[in-house]
Amino acid sequence: MQFLREVRRVLKPGGLFLISDHRRRHKEERVKAQLINADFALLSFEDTSPQIVRGLEHSIARESATHPIDSDPVVAY
Repeated sequence: MQFLREVRRVLKPGGLFLISDHRRRHKEERVKAQLINADFALLSFEDTSPQIVRGLEHSIARESATHPIDSDPVVAY
């Protein structure tokens, strides 16, 4: 993967690279293999889906409280 080779090329020695990738669970092994093939040491691999869902739910609730949906919405194109 060209992107990971470029990250590896410009990363300072001993530097860390954090990636957040929103792929389906069944593609995790492929992502891990790509990182390893690009000579990255995989220090941690975490599924943050529950935190993302909780954050989205919080944002939706906050948005709904501050901007209630109009019963007669106007659609603009």
